[in-house]
Order: sequence, then structure tokens, then C-alpha cells
Amino acid sequence: MPKLKSIELPVLTNFLLMMIRFLPFLLIWSGSMAQSSQILVEAVQEVPSKTIYDLFLDRQNFLWIATEVGVYRYDGISFTPFASNEQSSLSVSGLSQDEQGRIWFHNFTGQIFYIEHDQTHLLRSYDSHSESRFGKIVVHKNFLYATSDKGLFVCDTRTLSGKYVDAENKASGGTNSLAILNEGLVAHGKNGWYIYRPGPHAELKQLNLPKDMRSYPASSLHPGTLGDTLLLFSNPSGTLTKLGVRGDSLLVYQRKIYKEFINTISQTSNATWINTQKRSTQLNGAASISGQNLSDVVKDHEGNIWFSSLNNGLLVKKSHTVRQRIILPGLPTNDIVRTMAKHRNMLLMGTQNGRIYAYDYKLNDFRHNLKFPEDFPSIRKIAPIDESSVMIGTPIHTYEYSILTGKLQIIPTLSSLKQIDSTHDLIFATTANGLVILLRHRNDELRKQVVRQLRGVTEYHEESNLFRYGKRCDALAYHPGERTLFVAFKNELFSINEKGITPVLFRGKPVYCEALRYYNNKIYVGTVNDGLLVYHNQHISQFTVEDGLLSNSILKLRESNNAIWLLTGGAVQVLDVQKNQFGNSKNLSTSDGVLTTDLLVVEDQVYLATVSGLFKIALNEKAVDKPLTNYLYSVLVNNRMMANQHVFDRNQNNIQFTVSVPVYNKARQTFIKYCLTIGKGCTWNVTSPGMRTITFASLAPGKYTLKAFAVNPELGIAKIPIIYHFEILHSWWQNPLFQNFVIGMFICFVSYLIFRFIVDRRHLQRKIDWQQQVILEERQRISSEIHDDIGAGIFAIRLFAEVASRQQNPRDELTQIAQMINDISNKIRGTIWTTDVENDTLIDLITYIKDQAYAQFAHVNVDFVAHIPNEIPEVVVSGRNRREISLIVKELIHNAHKHSDASKITLEIHIKSNSLRIWINDNGKGFDYTAVRAPSMGLKNAEARIRRLKGKIKVQQKGGTQVFIEIPLNDLGV
Repeated sequence: MPKLKSIELPVLTNFLLMMIRFLPFLLIWSGSMAQSSQILVEAVQEVPSKTIYDLFLDRQNFLWIATEVGVYRYDGISFTPFASNEQSSLSVSGLSQDEQGRIWFHNFTGQIFYIEHDQTHLLRSYDSHSESRFGKIVVHKNFLYATSDKGLFVCDTRTLSGKYVDAENKASGGTNSLAILNEGLVAHGKNGWYIYRPGPHAELKQLNLPKDMRSYPASSLHPGTLGDTLLLFSNPSGTLTKLGVRGDSLLVYQRKIYKEFINTISQTSNATWINTQKRSTQLNGAASISGQNLSDVVKDHEGNIWFSSLNNGLLVKKSHTVRQRIILPGLPTNDIVRTMAKHRNMLLMGTQNGRIYAYDYKLNDFRHNLKFPEDFPSIRKIAPIDESSVMIGTPIHTYEYSILTGKLQIIPTLSSLKQIDSTHDLIFATTANGLVILLRHRNDELRKQVVRQLRGVTEYHEESNLFRYGKRCDALAYHPGERTLFVAFKNELFSINEKGITPVLFRGKPVYCEALRYYNNKIYVGTVNDGLLVYHNQHISQFTVEDGLLSNSILKLRESNNAIWLLTGGAVQVLDVQKNQFGNSKNLSTSDGVLTTDLLVVEDQVYLATVSGLFKIALNEKAVDKPLTNYLYSVLVNNRMMANQHVFDRNQNNIQFTVSVPVYNKARQTFIKYCLTIGKGCTWNVTSPGMRTITFASLAPGKYTLKAFAVNPELGIAKIPIIYHFEILHSWWQNPLFQNFVIGMFICFVSYLIFRFIVDRRHLQRKIDWQQQVILEERQRISSEIHDDIGAGIFAIRLFAEVASRQQNPRDELTQIAQMINDISNKIRGTIWTTDVENDTLIDLITYIKDQAYAQFAHVNVDFVAHIPNEIPEVVVSGRNRREISLIVKELIHNAHKHSDASKITLEIHIKSNSLRIWINDNGKGFDYTAVRAPSMGLKNAEARIRRLKGKIKVQQKGGTQVFIEIPLNDLGV
């Protein structure tokens, strides 16, 4: 035994020494044997460039991409470019965000830019022309730091003021990489390492280095840290070094050699990635990606991981997939599922190209014994009849198919089945040729009952045991409680009951519907453009976009588990029939916003058939993502970008708003719900799925408010809506001040017209009253003259005639009678002349005065001469005024003849200065005018008449008598 021990001890010792010697190789081998999990990624399409240098996720969840052709912002749908006219290079990197929300980056010629309010600006305080290489940048709190040949560049992001900080060693050669460490900054340069601690006396202080760090070529610091650990990678050796700082000294913690060229180091919320040219690996080795030549990795708020590649553009690994695609065996790529129905424990699915699939949802498997002819038409409807057979509707015929025997036979009475509903005794079906009511068994009483309860449907076919109403119909639903059948004839809704066939009206208008469903004692109506109508107890309520619908056009309706499922163009929404409201707990968005053809809810699974495939969704496994956020990206007015402007001219009335919604898992299933208010009115609308633009054309002048927010069937509604106020100015003639002025002027004008009307009416009334008074006076005058002159003259003639009759030779009496008759005739002619309106002119007046004056001196031994104007203006002179003037002249001529003993009398009439001027001259002895006036009734009457005519009289004694009369012409017509 002792010998044995002496032999075994050296052997054991040698074995242990050998194991220790080979331990590093064993560890390397074991590490190589431990394979990290490979991450499967998918490429994002329509990326602006396949070469991406940097990625950054901002606080709003937008993904920023730095490429060889510039900076882009990605929101899940579109890539928005940002650039400056001052850029000397499009290739950019170094994306980061400051406390003020700006996005910073640098290009490969050393320029530093920032993006603020969607505009790109050059940081002018950084002198890129004096740098030998482009600067690396990092943002921490309120400062931006950049490497420089001068040492370190520091910019206060609050004021955008910058300065250069020199290193202690003036011959340092500046800095070429940097990283934030705690509250300070560590920088690496050509000739050393430095630390910068912000403060009043901040300086770039040189660090003490270990011996093996004094020469470390081609190295670059990662801007981020692992706690207190710096990450340095060196090429071409592909070495990763973990560093630390203690006091003023740099420490080396660990080195790891990858033996590959390291592109970059990336940090996400829970992992650090080492990106080499051949593969990217998490620092802990848990996951890797090969062959992508990655440059950066970021993780968004939804849990998606984004990878940028120098060769392959933008890649992504989605966070989760709650939809399971069901692959139908043998289904051609151009075929889709059109209709589905549940039959026992199977789902029967009919396709566009005439295939039937039976899917056992309990076993998650397909049955393969359903055989149909190869040229079978498209299947539009599958409806179970009983436990063993179903109806299959096609555009041409309707078939009955036995699940047990596989027998297929045409139902000749039903062509192109569309929808079916049933009771214990009846089957209701809509077809292309009309409404069909099948009796499940032959019974005269049942047939009479149909005639009584469904008046108007009387065409009975004895052989087929059915009723037919020959008018095209699409949808139907039977309400057993009210014994009423609701049918959409040519899309217009009618009710059929014991009262007959009656149109269903909503707010006095016809209802056009695409789908009908009876559930829980209510009829649900999916309309063409009026949303969802609910008929209950003779009353109709409505759900529209304003109530949470994403479309007012409902294509199909399904019911299940106290819910009505609504199929629209881009989403499936669920109405909770107990709460009578929409929610997003069960809502579904269709894949890429495509059309949903049918839906079935079986237990806790939803089977969704769309034009892009068949999916199974577990309702209790739906992911709940973070709330949506939305931002107003741009406002285009007449196709021109308007930044921070809210007042536009009248012709700037075509406005387009672009909304950004940073969402990635369901980007194209997100809608924008919006309304444009003017005053108090507001009508809500919804964009198409994935659309981010809202356009308004030819807006009228006024003040508007746009309200908009993102809506996703599964993610819900954005918490904070977009609100944008703007105004379109009126034209100058539409300006309220101008309009008020015009209204005021119009009111003043109308008031003036009313005032003038009242004044003129009163004036006219006074004139009429005055004329009536004149007429009355004229009548009295005529009556008086007839009575006094003509009547007295006739009476005198009568007396003379009686005397003459008693005389034997009555010559003198007869002569006197003739003279008297002649005087009466002259007086009658004078009266007629003054009353005849045809003589109401100045010409007639002057002519009459002249004729009467000559007649007055016809039998007198006096030389009389009258002078009148050759041209007399057309002036109206009323009958009363004509008489007044003629009597004035007559009286004055009579006085001249009677009192002056003149041998010559002259009458002169002139028209001058809008007045009638009359001169009466005689060569007589004259007379004392003042002495004659008192007892002279004729002169008094003449003066009174002149005053009434607003005239004046003047008498002179000079070689006879001269009388001058002046009468204004203005009022002679009154």
C-alpha cells in the first residue's frame, strides 16, 4: 500500500497540473459550444437607404434613422426626411435628443445640426472647417459635448451658446471619442485620456493611465456606460475593454477579444449589443444575429427591437404576435375565404374559387374528405340546415350538401343564396331573385298562418312548399317577439308582418342597409352610410362615428357572447349589448387594413377571414399596448408649408393636415378621427386605415378649430387630442366692420326714404287740401259771378224784354238788350277761360291779357298799344293765378283810362330773371296814388291779388303815370 500511494500521488499531481494548464482552452471550448439564440428579423420595406449608420428612439416613440442620404423620422408608416441647405455631406450619425426636445446629429464632414419644430439648423458656434475629422457628439442634461482638435466643445442647449475647452496638455492633439460617466465626461484623444466635470471652473483634466493603456491605437469610446463602466472597442483586433475611473486615474477592468472588426456598441433597455461586421451579439451571449453587418440596435415603447444595417437597411423583431395564421392545405395563393359557418365541432369555410374546408377547432386540424367539382363556382354563403347537412350559396345556384355522405344536390327553388334565418317551422332566405319562405313541413294551417302574419307574401308554390316574393333582396332578420320579418329589398329596409309590407323609416328617410341581425330581442341594422341602427320596441337608436364607430358603413354583422361584431372596411368592432357601447377589449384591426370577408367567434377564439389570409386570435391573450400618442406634423395651405401660422387670406382655403402617430405593431390599422368646427357645429369623420392626412378644400372665410386624435381598434384612442385653431380672413367687402358700416348706411338710407315719404306725403296732403280749398273758392267765385253778374244781367234783360214787349217801337230797348247779352257773353267767356286747364300756360295768359286790353279800348278814343315778348317760356299758370293776373292788369288799365284823361296808354310785358314784369304807362295828367287808394276798391283788390302772388307794385308820376308790377314765376302753377 505505501508503494501504491507513492506511485498514485505523482500521477494525480500530473493530471491536476495538466487540467489546470488546459483549463482556459476548456473554457473557450465550452463557451464556443454554448450557442446563443438566433433572433429572426424582418426587413422594413421602402427604407430610403440600405446603409444606415445610427438609430435613435425619441421620447415620443418616433424612430430616427441616420443614413448615407440624410436623417429620417419613421412613425410606422412613412419616412419623413430632414435636411438643411447648408449641409456639406448627407451621410450622418450621432443621433441624440436634448432636454428641450431637439434632435441632434453630425455629418461626416464635421458639421453639427439640430432639428427643432421640424426644421433643420446648423450649429454655427462649432467650427467644423478647422477640424481634421468629424466630431463625435453626446448630449447629457442641458449640454452637448463634441470632440475637437482643440480639446472639447461644450454647448449649452438652453441658449445654444458654445465654447471650446482646452486640455491641460496643449500638445494633446485634441479628442476623438467621448462618453458620459456619472455627472462628468471622459474623453479619449490621440495622446491621452481626459475627464471633464461641469462647473464654474470646469477644465479638461488629463487622467493617469495604466502602463498597458498608454498606447492604444484605433480605439473609440461608446457614448453610453454600464453603470460606472466605460466600454472601449479597438480595431482591427476587435477588442472590447471595460474601463473605470477612480479619482484622476483610469482603470482597466476586463478585456474581451472578438477577432472581428467591431462596428459599434448598442444599448437597449435590457441588453448591450456588440456589433461586428459578421454578427451582433449581446454582451451576455444570450442572443445574436448573424450576417447583417449591424450598426445599431434600439427598442421602442411597444417592445419591438430595431436593427440598422450597413448593408440591409432597417430590420425589426416584433415584440409579439397574438394572431396565428391558419394555413389552408392546397389553397392557391390567389384564393381567399369568403364565408364561414359553425357546424357541430367544425368550421366550414368556403373560398372564392369554390373550395370547402372543414376545420376541427377542437383538434386544430382539417378534414380532407370534402370533395367538390374542380369548376365549382365561388361560395358566397354556408348555412347549416340540420345536424347533417348545410346550404351552400353560389352566384348561380344554391346546393344542399350532406356532411356525412358528401352528397351535393341543387336546390332549384333557391338561386344564389345570400342570407338565411329560421324558426322552428320556417326558413327565410334572400336570393338574387327575391325573398323565399320555406315551410319545414306541409301543413295547411301553417301555410294560412304565413299568409296572415306576413301579409303581402302570397305567391305560394305547392310543389316546393314555399312562398316567394319576387323582388331582389340581400339581407334579412326575423323578430320572433313581434312576428315581423325585416328584409332589405334592393338595400332599402322593409318590415313584413300582419300589417303588410311597410318601409322602415329613420328620421323620415328610407334606411339602406347591408346587414341585418336579430339578437336579444333587437334588430341590428348595418347601414350603407348611416352607421349602426338598433330597432327595439318600435324605436330606432343610432351609433355613428361620433359614438365610437370607425366607419359609418357596416358590411357584415355577427353576434356572440353578449356582443355584436361589426365588420367594416378596415376594422372589426364590438358593441357590448349590455353596456350599449363600443370598447377596445375585443376589437380587432385587420391585417394591413385589408377587407374582412367573414368572422366567427367560437368559444374564446376569433376566426378572422380577410383578403390576406385566415387568422385565429385568442381573445384572452390579446396584448395591451401603451396608449396611442399623436402629433400634428405639418399644415399645408395651397400646397405650401405653413409653419406656426394660423391666419390665412381668403384664397388660402385649401388646407391639408398631416398627423404623425408613432405606432409600429398596428401602424396601418390606425385611423385618424377628426372634426372641423366653425361656431358650435361639429361632425366627426374617420380617415381610411393607415391614412395620416386630412384635407379640406375651398373653405369659406371664418374661424375654425380642427380636433383630431388617433384611434386603433385594439389600442384605443389617443389620450391627448390634436387641437389647431385657424382663421380664413374675409374679403374687404366681407369684413364685419365694413358689413356693419354698409348695414348702418342701408338703415340710414331706408330711414331717410321713410322720412322723405312721410314728409312728401304730408306735403302732398297739404297740397291736396290747398287745391281742394282753391277749387272750393273757385266754385264759390264762379257761383258768385254767375249769381251777381250773369244772373243780374239776365234778370235785367228779362225786365227790358218785358218793357219792350209793351212798346210799339222797342228799338232802343232791343239795342240795349243786345248790348247786355254781349256783356254777359264776355263774362261767361272769361269765366270759361279761367277754368279751362288747356289755358294753363304763360303764353295763353299773356295772349289773353293783350286781347282783353285791346277789346277794352275798342270803342274808346284812346291810343292803346300792347307789347308782348316774341319768345315766351313754357310755364304752367294755374287757372286761379291766370284770373288774378288778368284782373290786376284789367283794373290798372281801367284806372289809367278813367282817371288820367290820357290820350295814349301803353302795356308792356317782359319775362326776365324768372319773373313776369308788366309796365302800364299813360301820358295823362296823373293822379295822387295815395289819395286815390283809400276810397278805391279796385286798387285795393289789385294790391291784394299782387300780394297773394308774392309780387310787388310800384307807381311813379313823371309826364304821366307809370305802374310797374313784378310777379315771380316759380309758384304760378300752384
